[in-house]
Amino acid sequence: MRQLGIAVVLFCLLSSCSRSCERGEPVVLKVGDFTITPRMIEQREQVMRIYYPQAVEIDGLQQLVDAYLKATVLKQNGHVIDDPILANEAKRIESSTLMPEMLARVRAVFDPDPEAYLRVYVLPIYAERVIYFEFFLRHSNLQAPSLARAQDFARTVRARPAEFKSLAEKAGAQTARLTVSAREGVKWGEPHRSSEAPPPGQQALPGSIASKVEKSRQQQDQDEGRRWVQEIVGRLKVGEVFEQVIDGGERWQVVRYLGRVQGVAPEANEVFEFEAAVFPKADYAQWLEAEKSRVPIVVHDQVRVSKIRLPASGKR
Repeated sequence: MRQLGIAVVLFCLLSSCSRSCERGEPVVLKVGDFTITPRMIEQREQVMRIYYPQAVEIDGLQQLVDAYLKATVLKQNGHVIDDPILANEAKRIESSTLMPEMLARVRAVFDPDPEAYLRVYVLPIYAERVIYFEFFLRHSNLQAPSLARAQDFARTVRARPAEFKSLAEKAGAQTARLTVSAREGVKWGEPHRSSEAPPPGQQALPGSIASKVEKSRQQQDQDEGRRWVQEIVGRLKVGEVFEQVIDGGERWQVVRYLGRVQGVAPEANEVFEFEAAVFPKADYAQWLEAEKSRVPIVVHDQVRVSKIRLPASGKR
């Protein structure tokens, strides 16, 4: 009997009807298999006001549409967001949150409906995080053309390292200098960006949270710097090109070691310099728009939906 109850909950969650089905709530629109009701929009806006109390206008409907579009795109590409995944994501959020008092207030918005917490709060976080960083950037087929360009360049330049910059320009790559140290991590010089940008559409963090995120990022930078010192610097002589193409997240990198930066002391804080050729990965925004156009959207409340952005998708 208990298994049957779990199955019913799972069915409702995946179809996004949940308790709104039982209450007979009006439907604003459907995005793929996900149904959005006025109550869900209100809950989403309550949550966002907790994080952004100074915001003049918050569009919960647009946020839910964007999240469910991404969740459906993941599903279309074989990455189904099921009940265990959402349960694990809720645990991840709870264990890694930098603002536990805010999370407690968020959970209170959904009491006594924990299912709505998963659907309206947890699922959007999961879809936003996974579709870009874990799915798109790591998808071998999507990134194969850009990787092939970087590998072709790496093979050529290893035989002619002194011509690194001219060969990179010929290959259509951006070039930049970077320094590496165990203390400061990997620091890019102009014109390259020093850090990864958030995926298109991701909101800026409130200042109180951003400062904590920055401290966490600094630790990650130091870990990355130590990895470079141990795995890359230690295997190269001055002037050599690293044999592997480096996955830099949003881009592929081919690097040539230029040596230690002089005048830096003590030895524990050694700084090493590289020149790099950077090959951008596939265009995320272009890919996402094409994928979203395949998602069926059915509008029930034309007045409310007319105020938001929808992709040129299936029948409405």
